[in-house]
Amino acid sequence: MEERLGTILLVLAGAVFLAEIFIPSAGVLTVIALALLVAAVAVLFDSAVLWLVVPGAVVVAALALLGGRLALRARRQAPITGVDGLLGLTTELREANGRRGRIFAAGAWWSVKSEHALRAGEAVRVKGIDGLELVVDQVNQEA
Repeated sequence: MEERLGTILLVLAGAVFLAEIFIPSAGVLTVIALALLVAAVAVLFDSAVLWLVVPGAVVVAALALLGGRLALRARRQAPITGVDGLLGLTTELREANGRRGRIFAAGAWWSVKSEHALRAGEAVRVKGIDGLELVVDQVNQEA
């Protein structure tokens, strides 16, 4: 009877570990699977083995919860790529010619335009996008 219960607990632990891959749970399913695994070891093996299994399971559970928490935090952060990542960015104007110029932002050169005359070296903030040009404003200018 104990072997059957231990086997069922092992299968359940495996199923919950597998579910963690497909269902994002921030590590909660991993902790449940580890608890099932420890219970299976307690049923199937001598209790002397538990002193080896439980500390390892606790460490893995703590790491799974930490990893899940970090993954959730990263998922909640604002996008840092594309147009959304450029809006509000403050950078230095590298080249200027009247109301147009160029900046280096997010690893690429961008053509920019402004409602005001631009000067090379001044700080500008990206406030929008028009086609393939970024619309910028001077940082020290009142909005």
